[in-house]
Amino acid sequence: MKRLCVALCLTTVLALLLATSASAARPNPTKMKLPTSFSHIGAPVHSFTTASGHVVHYVDQGKKSWRTLVLVGGAGTGVQAFELTEFTRALRNKLNIRVVCVERNGFGMTEFEPADADGEIIPHDAGDAALDLGDPVKTREMYGQNVLEVLDHLGINKFSVLGISGGGPYTGEIARQAGARLRSVHFAVAVNQSAPGLVYPDPTFLAAMRSYIINPMVWWDMTGTTADMIPGWQERAYEEASWSAFVRGQDADP
Repeated sequence: MKRLCVALCLTTVLALLLATSASAARPNPTKMKLPTSFSHIGAPVHSFTTASGHVVHYVDQGKKSWRTLVLVGGAGTGVQAFELTEFTRALRNKLNIRVVCVERNGFGMTEFEPADADGEIIPHDAGDAALDLGDPVKTREMYGQNVLEVLDHLGINKFSVLGISGGGPYTGEIARQAGARLRSVHFAVAVNQSAPGLVYPDPTFLAAMRSYIINPMVWWDMTGTTADMIPGWQERAYEEASWSAFVRGQDADP
């Protein structure tokens, strides 16, 4: 008796499905209202030349009237790190939040042009010996200046800043320079700067980072973490790793 009831139920469901598919009209292309714009597949990357002549790249997403949030990605990330936050796109748009993300020195499309001990820019084609004279503190200060110049270029006065992981020291520098322009600052699992007295560059640190520089996918492997809950996030992270390390054709040999 149970088998008979199950068979009757399945037959009824199949009959309904067939009836629905038979009666469903095929879409008529001649009567369709075509879209007037393209669907979003990613944020365009813009370039801007700073007062020092350094060309930086940035993303600007959201309406001009919305509140601005400056996003500083984690260590080793380029401007495409913004895309890794786009799983919140619908919520961000509801909250009317405009995001600006400025790429750091030497990542992605942005040439490595550090600042020397006097705060002067060292051109990317000056040679390895000259580039080795880059001062990490002055270079971080230069990044803060770059961000404020981009915001000035976009006509943005007040803003908030969010720093993730290795973006912590840069976030602190932006906040220091911004002063009263800053609405709020948030450090998301952020690290602080190196302790005073450490040698730069630290040979032990560079040796540990070598495998990540050669293969950034190792650095960006987040499998087994909460990132697995976001469909496609891990694959997008690998794409960001390729952008950050190889988009200008680096040979990935530190």
